[in-house]
Amino acid sequence: MRRKHWIGISLAVLVLAGVAARLPGHGWTALAALLGAGAVSAWYLRRRIRGLGDDLALALPVLLLTTLAASLPFLIAGQVGILGAGLINDVRALEAPGAVEAAAATGAAVCLMHMRGEPLTMQDDPSYEDVVADVRDYLAARVAACRQSGIGPDRLCVDPGIGFGKHPDHNLALLASLDRLADPRIPVLVGVSRKSLVGIITGRQPGERLAGSVAFAALAVMRGATIVRAHDVAATVDAVKVACAVKRAGSGGRGR
Repeated sequence: MRRKHWIGISLAVLVLAGVAARLPGHGWTALAALLGAGAVSAWYLRRRIRGLGDDLALALPVLLLTTLAASLPFLIAGQVGILGAGLINDVRALEAPGAVEAAAATGAAVCLMHMRGEPLTMQDDPSYEDVVADVRDYLAARVAACRQSGIGPDRLCVDPGIGFGKHPDHNLALLASLDRLADPRIPVLVGVSRKSLVGIITGRQPGERLAGSVAFAALAVMRGATIVRAHDVAATVDAVKVACAVKRAGSGGRGR
């Protein structure tokens, strides 16, 4: 999957979630918001996804997201084909036994995300000696594991996991250093839309965070993000277009 295809996926993706790591309205879209925070059983997840595969007219690319570690290899191997998923986004960066191999066999692209701790407790007291270095090194190790199993750089992207086991200062440090988080060949995905970080800075409730979310999206692109996950697609696309135009002008027209 080449960079041009990543851009197409980033604009309109249907998200199917095995586990929502945040409460409704605080981070995930589509099914993730319906499932709520916490785990669902492997049996229920398989049945739900199979039903969706039958019911959905898949006009959009599908992103399959899960934190259900125990059944992740089965989920990847058995459901990616049913749904025609083009991108597997695992918040555990395919650390579950067998997950990397299962993902490699599908031919789908993979997004590797950093998360410190478990979804229900990850915000209790996250600490880092150097959050940028820690996240960069972790993602580099997961990229290496994927490449050893045959997942090439053209099928990979990384996500620093804004809000996943990180205090606001950690999140801001990562957003300011996106260009330092990965090999230049590996796209960086950022999801900040409507998250608590926006609310902490602006004082706004989730449904009132459009301006802050769009500002973060534009700044993320300026700092090196290639893919932006958003709730408010049209406004975010406009902001990203502006950011890209400024970035190109600043690089003498050579920007992406």
